[in-house]
Amino acid sequence: MKKIILMSAFMLSSFAVHAQNINNNELPEYIVVTAEETKLLGGIGLSISSKNSPYKDNLDKLEDVITSKKGGEGVRNLTDLFNTMYKYGFEYVNAFQSTAFGVGGGDGIGAGSSKSRSNIVFKKTAAQK
Repeated sequence: MKKIILMSAFMLSSFAVHAQNINNNELPEYIVVTAEETKLLGGIGLSISSKNSPYKDNLDKLEDVITSKKGGEGVRNLTDLFNTMYKYGFEYVNAFQSTAFGVGGGDGIGAGSSKSRSNIVFKKTAAQK
């Protein structure tokens, strides 16, 4: 029984440390967060592109903290996203739409559906620079 309690306490403390382990100084000046509607799951799906970035590990960690319901923020709507990013030292700058289309032909004939994605730009707050 003690073993189970100790394991549970360790797991909870490691999640809390993971969520608080974001060092703003190790993140880039600007971050683009992609928000995609997820009708099946409800809310929005969030991602931060980090491929080939020198900040890859830190951006991946930030994405995990933002999206994780276990030990993270568990953001599922835009209001929570804006507040969470502000909490970590970033403010909203701008947003733009991007759309991914399925395979299509001429005259409006196509297979698949289009997905609307919002790319939201955040910048470090002046106090965080």
